[in-house]
Amino acid sequence: MKTNEWEKMIRTKLGRAIRELRLAHQLNQEEFGQRIGISSTQVSQYEQAKVLPSIITLYRIAIQFGVSLDTLLGLSTSKKL
Repeated sequence: MKTNEWEKMIRTKLGRAIRELRLAHQLNQEEFGQRIGISSTQVSQYEQAKVLPSIITLYRIAIQFGVSLDTLLGLSTSKKL
């Protein structure tokens, strides 16, 4: 697989995971963004697989939802942090 294809796959999996977790916690994009210190526009861009979050933002997302980075990236189904 080419680098572009890998990046697109990661963005898609991550965006889907963020959206599913956000909805499971009954948060809208604005509320979620405020909790982790980003704008609702950034949340939308992550969920639509347009942009990858920084490692710091990934960490904040994992802490907010109580999941591992592996879970966020689709590498594990374990929900534990």
